[in-house]
Amino acid sequence: MTSVALVTGGSRGLGAVIARRLAADGLAVAVNHHANADGARQVVSAVREAGGTAEAFAADVTEEAGVTGQRLTVNGGHT
Repeated sequence: MTSVALVTGGSRGLGAVIARRLAADGLAVAVNHHANADGARQVVSAVREAGGTAEAFAADVTEEAGVTGQRLTVNGGHT
């Protein structure tokens, strides 16, 4: 089973750098974004072009419901 890293704020800045690095280290990456879907898609594309596995997920991690829903979605996609 492949390990999955959930990177909150993964659509830009330090989060995007971390997502790319974790993917380069062999982890599948769940790129979280709240409103920057374009940035998340760019990070996912870069990871995939480098041979990694990534998916983008929209969730507000400041709300418990957003975190719970995202965890279920990520776990369901990478079991």
